Amino acid sequence: MIVEIIRTEAIALQNQQVDYLLVPNAILLLLQDGTARLLNLDGEFYAISATGALILKETLKGGSTTAVNRLVAEYELDTTQALNDVLVFLQGLENKGVIYHPKDFSPQVKGIRFDLSLLTLPLLWLIGSLPASLQIRTWLALALAYFSIRLFGLPGTIKAWQTPKRQASLIADNQEMTFLMKSVDLAVSEATACHLLKVECKERALCSWWLARFAGIPAQIKLGVYLFPFATHCWCEVSSEVIGDDKERCEHFTSVLTYE
Repeated sequence: MIVEIIRTEAIALQNQQVDYLLVPNAILLLLQDGTARLLNLDGEFYAISATGALILKETLKGGSTTAVNRLVAEYELDTTQALNDVLVFLQGLENKGVIYHPKDFSPQVKGIRFDLSLLTLPLLWLIGSLPASLQIRTWLALALAYFSIRLFGLPGTIKAWQTPKRQASLIADNQEMTFLMKSVDLAVSEATACHLLKVECKERALCSWWLARFAGIPAQIKLGVYLFPFATHCWCEVSSEVIGDDKERCEHFTSVLTYE
């Protein structure tokens, strides 16, 4: 069971004196048994031991000195050994690219990557305005999502696809919204079944979300986790209704992140 979710944005606002932060698009999930799962949405996922989870949590919230003091108190270690354990563990995570020193961080690479993802927008606008059936536009949007996610990652692609302001006005009529949601759901399901590319949950969620927003439906992308065995899943959701995926399957996952 997940007892706490830690992201860089929240920690940075609470305490600007910490010496390490999670990289953007990383999430730390603290579990009831004391262990943790570290998700880098731009890279790998990591299982963290109870001791490692304690070190990382205390470092992110209060700094590495706080982590050393907590380790001394928790495990009755001498300060030198605790300091060495903390530094070795944090250095390992820094080498993996999941934490960083705030003063050393350079956003240039991330910024360039995001800027390049904006190159997909003309294609996105073209797909949305094509005088073609919903099925054809869905097939094309899935293909664009496939390549964009592999080039720029899911967070970068979502951020770029959130940029257009040409979304339709939100639909107020419930019957019309239900009809459009079913239409998008069917189109995504059918296009996925016959697509030439290996379309998975990320592409389905992204495509469903974009088509729904384009039609004026206030959709969200959910990222969920299943802890044992560890697995992740993405889906598109509108008021607890799932579009473009199997609702029963999605209910097995605990949502840890939402994109509007």
